[in-house]
Amino acid sequence: MLGQRAAASVLESLDCSSIRGDPVEFGCGYGTFTIPVAQRISGTVYALDIDPQMVTATAARVTQGGLPNVFVEQRDFVADG
Repeated sequence: MLGQRAAASVLESLDCSSIRGDPVEFGCGYGTFTIPVAQRISGTVYALDIDPQMVTATAARVTQGGLPNVFVEQRDFVADG
């Protein structure tokens, strides 16, 4: 699993420091990118995953990190849009 520091480094390499608006993460997994993105933006991060265990893991990390700007939802975005 990619560590949070490595994910933050990837975001910096991609110049994601100026993300505007409300990004959607399709397939958030453990929240590896969700957390560092939420820490860098003022908008809301919509973190979606089909796997309930991944949603639970991401939601726990969001709560632990005290990140009010993350909305985590279990969703099959192919079937449900």
